[in-house]
Amino acid sequence: NQGEKFICSAGNQDMDYWRRLALECDRATRNSSKHKGTHAREVILYIPNDFLELTKKEQQEILENLAVLINKWCGTSCFIAAHDSHAKTDDPEGNAHLHILISERPRLHRDEIKVAERNLFFDENNHRRRKKSEITDEYGNLRKGCYVVPKGGVVSLFGSKYDDMSSVQWTKDIKRHLSEWVNTTF
Repeated sequence: NQGEKFICSAGNQDMDYWRRLALECDRATRNSSKHKGTHAREVILYIPNDFLELTKKEQQEILENLAVLINKWCGTSCFIAAHDSHAKTDDPEGNAHLHILISERPRLHRDEIKVAERNLFFDENNHRRRKKSEITDEYGNLRKGCYVVPKGGVVSLFGSKYDDMSSVQWTKDIKRHLSEWVNTTF
């Protein structure tokens, strides 16, 4: 956001994980009006400005420990970014806070990962097509945005969406966990 100073970030997955999650969520919800395009829940957590006085290493360690706790509480992956938005407030001390993205779908264990039994063809809108000719141009080249999952390739790395993450109770629970974490950490 404009006026926010990035401090540091941590997570328990790399960016390829989040790209794959977005692709699979889009594919899974393409025919549904419910949860269209939702890949993760965002929670904004205000933290004491004392966080700003810590060394970069200490800040990083705090976020990494929080990522482990969120994984334990929610059973899914997360990404955390720490910001200071003192430019947006009257407080000269700063306004330290965390943006926390929590995946709504768990990553499958190795033995659960779905693998293609034959070549699978997908068009520009992630719709599955029966034949390769449906996703190629007149020269036999893949059209932009189309792709093939080859036989033996990974079809899905993620399990079903946790529907309870959309509930009021889940929101209350995660806020309680995060408040307790702030109170014991700072």
